[in-house]
Amino acid sequence: MPVTPLPETTGASVYATVADVESYIEGWTTTDSAALDRLLDRASRDIDNLLGDYGDREPTTDLKLDPSALTVHQAYALRRATCAQAEYRFTMGEGFFVEDQYSFTAGPDFQRRGSLARIGPKVLPELADSGFKLAVPIA
Repeated sequence: MPVTPLPETTGASVYATVADVESYIEGWTTTDSAALDRLLDRASRDIDNLLGDYGDREPTTDLKLDPSALTVHQAYALRRATCAQAEYRFTMGEGFFVEDQYSFTAGPDFQRRGSLARIGPKVLPELADSGFKLAVPIA
């Protein structure tokens, strides 16, 4: 599959488009493009939180990076990582991201340890070898 840079967008506050999600997630059909736009906005913010310090945010998007200033490989990795995070947010449900996560919970009939990550498991592999500074190391 050929790698193409993100299309030029003015003021877009996301790292991926509806078309990117439809291509990335097998079998995905968009029934509410406005809801998907909001999901992509939250996923883009999650990716920003994962990224290390990049100085001032882009003034037109309030994101850390400007995809048009990245290499083709980096723009592609950023786009796919955002799609992976959007997929994770959709799969986990938005409630997961607003509820507290505890490292240990116990009751009379159950016990839990650890907590699930807020960043999806497919995100870091998508960013591997892209050269991005991350707030957490890639294992």
